[in-house]
Amino acid sequence: MGWVTRHVRRVRPLRFLALACLVTFVWLQMRLTLLGQVPIEEGSPGSSASSPPNHTWTLFNSTREVEILREYVAQLNQAQMVHNLELFGPLQPDDPVIVIQMMQIFLPHSIQLYPNQFPGQNQNDCPRNIKKEDAIKLGCNNALHPDSFGHYREAKFSQTKHHWWWKMNRVMDGLNVTKDHAGPFILLEEDHYVTPDFLHVLRLMKAEQQTSHKQCSMLVLGSYAKSFNYHITGNQVEILQWSSSKHNMGMVLYRDLWATIRDNCSNMFCHFDDYNWDWSLYRVSTMCLSAPIQAMVVKSTRVFHTGECGVHHRSKNCSSQKMVQQARNVIGSARSYLFPKGIQVKRGMQRNLKPPKGNGGWGDVRDHQLCLRSSSVSTVHR
Repeated sequence: MGWVTRHVRRVRPLRFLALACLVTFVWLQMRLTLLGQVPIEEGSPGSSASSPPNHTWTLFNSTREVEILREYVAQLNQAQMVHNLELFGPLQPDDPVIVIQMMQIFLPHSIQLYPNQFPGQNQNDCPRNIKKEDAIKLGCNNALHPDSFGHYREAKFSQTKHHWWWKMNRVMDGLNVTKDHAGPFILLEEDHYVTPDFLHVLRLMKAEQQTSHKQCSMLVLGSYAKSFNYHITGNQVEILQWSSSKHNMGMVLYRDLWATIRDNCSNMFCHFDDYNWDWSLYRVSTMCLSAPIQAMVVKSTRVFHTGECGVHHRSKNCSSQKMVQQARNVIGSARSYLFPKGIQVKRGMQRNLKPPKGNGGWGDVRDHQLCLRSSSVSTVHR
């Protein structure tokens, strides 16, 4: 599932967690923890002026029920309906209402829609840790193609790369409201919390990029640094070679970079033995593009990661409230240093980064083929 949002009416930007909703285009990563669960709408889909429907979560077991759900998801994607979203909570009594336009998109080949067959986990799929010679004797699916570490695919991990790649193709080339957009595409996830000056800093960076640093094909508004000194670095950005482990939060892409990746590097992205989309993009940057991606990166973050659970996080307490409060505290202490009048551009360390080695999980030829189909013209319009 994903979200695309469009700003309708801007209201006093200070004090809002909801500024994330005011970016030009935002989509959410699918929550992999909801395996096997699917939403059923209550009531009719509504018109383009309606609020998004409420959902009840139901577990489907029969083949026919899953088929009906697939058809329903296809209809939703085909409709490309834009809703007005008028509430982003929790709101206080004196808070103004935030109004945005939102479109929800659904991965058509998710493991939720194919729970017992590819791209879900088929009962005849090879066990992860079986030896290749034993897999061949067993005759399980894809026995000839384990990953670089000798392991066979796990659907819940393979889906992360499929979801990101389909989503990018869908938003860039398949949606009527975005396929001709020539401005920035901001990538935010459901557990990202942005500062009140998020868009303000983006505009400053965009202006600086277009006038003096055209070699930067990506802007990055997030940082994983443990601490920040907004008093000193709140108005500073660095020019760096893009690194997936450091610069994958608050990424801002433009259509020209995307077109180059799609047209020239889809094969490398879809065949690189790593189930992580960002590590695969890192491989593309260092091995496929004419030059590695140069990024303009904030020194003091404008995006905080508040998630405690996910593909790479294991926590008994999945509540994000503690992390959200920490982000609020940082923003509160830095408030007088937000909304800088201008930015200072510094050149960071310019050493060439080594191409990454794959982390595995992506040896199955079926994953390669599905990934490549996601970037075909016939697929992105579904």
